[in-house]
Amino acid sequence: MQADLQCPMCTSRSIENYFLGKHYYPKKNFNYQYVKCKHCSVAFVSPMPDEEILSEIYQQDHYYDVYRKEEDEKKAHSFQLRKDLEKLTEVFKLFSAEKGFKTFLDFGCGDGKFLAFARGFGLDVMGYEPIPLNAKQTSARIGEKVLSGSLSSLIETQKTFDFILLADVIEHLTNPKQVLEQLKKMLTPQGFFIFIVPLEAQINLGQAMIFLSRKMKRNIIQAPPYHVFLFSDHSLTNVLKIFHFQQIMQLSYSTDWPFIDNRGQSLIKRMIFQMLGRSNVIIGDHFFGRLLNLPNRTIVVAR
Repeated sequence: MQADLQCPMCTSRSIENYFLGKHYYPKKNFNYQYVKCKHCSVAFVSPMPDEEILSEIYQQDHYYDVYRKEEDEKKAHSFQLRKDLEKLTEVFKLFSAEKGFKTFLDFGCGDGKFLAFARGFGLDVMGYEPIPLNAKQTSARIGEKVLSGSLSSLIETQKTFDFILLADVIEHLTNPKQVLEQLKKMLTPQGFFIFIVPLEAQINLGQAMIFLSRKMKRNIIQAPPYHVFLFSDHSLTNVLKIFHFQQIMQLSYSTDWPFIDNRGQSLIKRMIFQMLGRSNVIIGDHFFGRLLNLPNRTIVVAR
């Protein structure tokens, strides 16, 4: 770990190694690891990938289609989306009718599912997707305007919005502070940001599986650095405070279950028992039961 490493969120130099260990992205010969800030508790990639690496990752044809290719992934993504929309419905019902909100920006709108959903609530919607081809395809699919290109081109529209959604976005941003400062200019005085964020830096079923597999198999993980930041409920709250946001509400929930079948359950239990020892079967069963309901996603409303 670099001696002069600084947290991109809070600028602290109090950094420690994170349990995920070493990673390697062979396509770009990029070695990296996850580290954790002791001050704000955010985990992040070190070294941070440059624009060339990130551009190559997100230009890959499979990136936005990954959930559509494998049947299990389709089911998992469908379940996750349903849970996301349930929570987003709570937010819209609580704020849009009461405040008379009408406009909605989905920043990093992907395939446009949240845009279509917000439109169903009677909101005037607009999307932003940095990759032009993806923006064009999404716009054609849902029949709404989707801007692309640089963030400055979005700001130059001088539009303002009552809701600005960042769903599965902030963990991808190498410069989140600058991006959020710019987006604040597009928020109406009474408006809200909505963040939907995977909780990848706290105990839940998915993280337990990764932890146990790393304990049993110590080789380097070969994968692109899709998520340059990993959040927990606690660290996300810290970051929003650092960026001068007022957190209005937070709803955390689980989408890992029920997509682990009996075979998967047996594998996880076997790993737990292997770690704890067979003499601790009762403890192992209790630990496994607790994991099933621990949240792995959160939705935060802030301004």
